[in-house]
Amino acid sequence: MIIYPYNKNILHFTDVETCGFSPTRSSVVSLAWVTTDSEGNKLGEFYEEVRAENATHWNTGSERIHGFTKADNRKKQSAQTCLLKLLKYLKPFESDLPAPLVYHAKNAFDPRWIESMFFKNLLNGIWIYRKHTSFNNHIDTIALAEEKLPSLENYKLSTLCRYFGISLNHHHALSDTRALPEIYFNLLKL
Repeated sequence: MIIYPYNKNILHFTDVETCGFSPTRSSVVSLAWVTTDSEGNKLGEFYEEVRAENATHWNTGSERIHGFTKADNRKKQSAQTCLLKLLKYLKPFESDLPAPLVYHAKNAFDPRWIESMFFKNLLNGIWIYRKHTSFNNHIDTIALAEEKLPSLENYKLSTLCRYFGISLNHHHALSDTRALPEIYFNLLKL
């Protein structure tokens, strides 16, 4: 829900994959970001695989979901390096007002994980990140789909992609994120 002044020309779409379910005990293993203008034209995209800084809480169930293993983890970049790259990616989109952050998750799952990454790995970066997007200005495509398609069987990302004919390699952060603008703009047309 948008509740504060925001940049009406840009939208940021994001998705994360994790090695567990708690931001305090687990870690992000991949982070994706797609930026569009207000018409849905892609302005840029970002994807990084992240080394889990707390692999002791590695959940093997999550391996079955996204395919990343504990062995893969050693080859990835640190969360700090990935966050610095995200901030560099966001720099050209800087404006006086933050842009809305669009995600597909109940209870702001993805934004909370991203903020947790900043708090754990790059605290001073959180303020730069918040210049670009605000946790207070967010759009959950599940809530939007529930409003626009009240009789749909469920509101999973895969179900919405199937409904709108969108290609998806589910639980791959970049594929999920690339699908979000298409879902969002299709929902707005309903």
